Amino acid sequence: MQFWADGTDKDTEGTWIWGTTGEHFEISDWQAGEPNHEAGEEDCLTLFRNYDYHWNDDLCDRLLGYVCEKE
Repeated sequence: MQFWADGTDKDTEGTWIWGTTGEHFEISDWQAGEPNHEAGEEDCLTLFRNYDYHWNDDLCDRLLGYVCEKE
C-alpha cells in the first residue's frame, strides 16, 4: 500500500514544498536511498508500506490514496 503525502519537488529538483501551501520543508523521514528521482521523473512524495511508511519520491501521475490533514 502506498499513499500520497502532498510534497513535491516538481518546480526545482531537490527543493521540496508542500503542494497545498507552497511552503518549503526539510527532508526528514526518507527511506534509505530516497529520494532518487528514478528515471528523472519522480517528483511527488509518497508513504510506502514496503519502506515502513518512510518517505519515497514517485511518479506524480500514479493512482494512489492520499493522506489528508485535519485542522
